[in-house]
Amino acid sequence: MANSTPENKRRRGDDGDDQKPRSKQKTKHANTSRTTTPPTARMTSVTAGATTSSPPPVRHHPNPKVTASATKGIPPPPMVGGDDVDLVPPEMTSPTLQQSKASSNSLKSGQRKEQNKRSKTQNGKIFEEEENKEEDEIVLEAGTNTAGAQFSWLYAILLLLVAGSAGLVHQRIVQELHTQCKGHKRNYEYAQKQLNWVVEERNLVKNDLESVSADYFDLIHEIQATSRQQLISRFGTGPYYEVELELHFAEDEPEQFNYMTVELDGENMPHTVLTFLTQIDHGLYNTGGFAFHHNGDHIVFGSPIANHLNFDEEDTWERWQFSGVSQLTYQEYTERVPHLPYTIGFSQRGPNLYFNVLDNTLAHGEIRDPCFGKVTRGWELVDRMHMASGELGTGDWKPLEPGYVAIRSAFILSRE
Repeated sequence: MANSTPENKRRRGDDGDDQKPRSKQKTKHANTSRTTTPPTARMTSVTAGATTSSPPPVRHHPNPKVTASATKGIPPPPMVGGDDVDLVPPEMTSPTLQQSKASSNSLKSGQRKEQNKRSKTQNGKIFEEEENKEEDEIVLEAGTNTAGAQFSWLYAILLLLVAGSAGLVHQRIVQELHTQCKGHKRNYEYAQKQLNWVVEERNLVKNDLESVSADYFDLIHEIQATSRQQLISRFGTGPYYEVELELHFAEDEPEQFNYMTVELDGENMPHTVLTFLTQIDHGLYNTGGFAFHHNGDHIVFGSPIANHLNFDEEDTWERWQFSGVSQLTYQEYTERVPHLPYTIGFSQRGPNLYFNVLDNTLAHGEIRDPCFGKVTRGWELVDRMHMASGELGTGDWKPLEPGYVAIRSAFILSRE
């Protein structure tokens, strides 16, 4: 066992290969990589005689693969269509060829080593790049996981904040609605009180109206009763009274007379008949104190106005105003005396008068104009006055042409 140590081996100088230096061993191993001369080449050199110093030129086969196989010591196939001769001559096995092969092999081995180094370098770079990439991916994944966790926490916090704010908003909305409900309730209670007050006032007004209406109707009945008594005492027992109207048209001669008779209903319209007879008795219609001046499609209308018999309109109005009977005390109306054609009526309370040329029961009855008599003689005078305005349409209002029709005189014919 002691003789086999490295020191003992160095001390032995003549014992085989152990005494060779390590560098020579490497050289021996390196020389073993050289190619040996194939047996066929050695036999060829023996038969040919002495070995020449410079080999003859090599014949190249047209096929590069064949030439390459020849350089490797493998006998190439014969050329197609050529002589059956050896493509690799005996001189190819010379030491020069062997040296060239060895140099080519060493060159190839160097190239292989260089390629191996490059591949190792590239593989190292690739490995480093892959490692860096893996590290980046790991870092990225870790960052992503960290960011995801942070986002999850932030999202959870955000949800809590949103839920809290939503709860606060909901609470505020509920409070506002509660406040609004209280306000609406107060408004409703106030409106209910106001409505109750209005209802109470309406009931009071209704009661007042009923009492006033009762008093009104009592007053009307009293006025009518007083008017009947005065009619009887002043103008006869009646109940119907006749009056005669003398009309003068502007185009007529001064001595031309036109008479019309009107019968008055003192039974149903006592106050209106009393007022009209009193106006005649005071002479308000005489000498042009009244004239018919305009026509509608349904009436012939007249007023105390200046005309061709009376040019002083101011004096006429003064006479009417100071008479005390220019107007009715109230608008007396009854359906028993309708507004039929050729009837006479006051416009509201007077003193304006009109003759109906159409059935105006609905129109004038709705506004409750007093109708108190009818024409019993001289209907043609009503038609003549109405035609003095020419053709009339619905709603037309035209003056009489060539002038107004004045009342020259008015007489009470009967006082029965």
